[in-house]
Amino acid sequence: MARLRLRVGSILTADMADHTVTAQVAASEDIIADLAIALAAPDQMPASAGRRRVAQAISLMRDRHRESVMLASLARELGCSCRSLQAAFHEAGHATPQDVLAGIRLDAARIRLLSGGHSVTTSLDSGISHLGRFAAAYRRRFGERPAQTLSART
Repeated sequence: MARLRLRVGSILTADMADHTVTAQVAASEDIIADLAIALAAPDQMPASAGRRRVAQAISLMRDRHRESVMLASLARELGCSCRSLQAAFHEAGHATPQDVLAGIRLDAARIRLLSGGHSVTTSLDSGISHLGRFAAAYRRRFGERPAQTLSART
């Protein structure tokens, strides 16, 4: 999946570097972000109740990544406790629910940066609330600062 993320990013960067952002590209930005988010974490056909719960949780996180998503409310909506949701993520081979949500948000922010017309701070519309922590997490995940991603487009 990392290779796919990099290829989509490089396609967007190369494609956008030679063209001005048109209304069509701006309209397709959310579609591209949704596609990248959907492809960011591997989903297998859930075989158990725990796996189904994880798949449902990830789907809800993708849909609501711009909102404040609380683990307790997510677990309540899925009809389980916080602890059982965390255990289900662990058993499915995922990081914690919070780490999965952070990854979804970082991927959405990267797509917004690569698609143009956004500054680093407007990329915080992806549900990220602290610029300093965002920049550090972004660099760990993608190997560059958000400003470098943005400047690569120009």
